[in-house]
Amino acid sequence: MYPVLQIAGLSIQTAGLAIIVAGWLGMTLAAREARRLGIGENVLWDAGFYALIGGLISARLWYVATYWSAYREDLRQVLALNPGTMAWGPGIFIGLLIGLIYLQRKGIPLARAADALAFGVPPALAILRVGDHLTGRVLGAPTQV
Repeated sequence: MYPVLQIAGLSIQTAGLAIIVAGWLGMTLAAREARRLGIGENVLWDAGFYALIGGLISARLWYVATYWSAYREDLRQVLALNPGTMAWGPGIFIGLLIGLIYLQRKGIPLARAADALAFGVPPALAILRVGDHLTGRVLGAPTQV
């Protein structure tokens, strides 16, 4: 397990690094496919950016609302970001909704956008799973086998 990498005196959380790399690689591959399909790759990058920012903010706010009693005394802790203190399910749902609304307003057919995203999502998910293993969050319980 490597939850934190020490590089040149800096401490880098592997979960956060995996999120950044997965987002970048997924959007790069999707943008290349969008160009091939005749969709403006900048529109897809913008939709991905808005979905990412909206998803992260909503995941954090959802988590804080769920565990408000822990944050009520010290509101500064609301800004203390940690991948373990995010409600990922609602964040992903709201982020996708924001991205879909953006694409719809730009007049991009959602089926073509989904075709482009199909090239970026699987590698991004694979990187996120590797990040989970590096942090040790998904290793499971020890067994006697």
